[in-house]
Amino acid sequence: MEIRKLTPADAAHYRDLRLEALELHPEAFSSAPEDSDGKSLEEWKEELTSTPHRFVLGGFDDDGQLRGMVGFIRNEGRKVRHKGMIMEVFSSPAVRGKGLAKSMLERLIEEARSLPEMEQLQLTVAADNGPARTLYESLGFKPYGLEKESLKIEQEYVDEEHMVLKW
Repeated sequence: MEIRKLTPADAAHYRDLRLEALELHPEAFSSAPEDSDGKSLEEWKEELTSTPHRFVLGGFDDDGQLRGMVGFIRNEGRKVRHKGMIMEVFSSPAVRGKGLAKSMLERLIEEARSLPEMEQLQLTVAADNGPARTLYESLGFKPYGLEKESLKIEQEYVDEEHMVLKW
């Protein structure tokens, strides 16, 4: 599998994968599919314009299909630029269990560590998502807090655990 930064040229495939993620696992994302209604392809392209402070990695299967994604945003303020956030971690069901999510996260961590003044990565995960929590812990992430009722999906709440990796 190939892992690389997504570019605006990947926007249509990224949009499709992102919508798949939001529909399959609403409890894992703070956005809902409806939040993207009416979003133009140009707006999706803008999301994939990488900077040293923001990028999305994509994981491609042997047929060149985009099957996974993981996003990074670095805090830019003087007092918080030592931290970055991991967002939108997703692997398509077609490739789960093949190590794609772990490989994408390892690559993201490597890139984040290379940034000047970066000291830690943070993420949130649904508290009852055992496989994701296990993956993050295997990479060295440690829990540091629990946000009760962080997401509300119709009448159901999702608690989110906050995790951090420091170096």
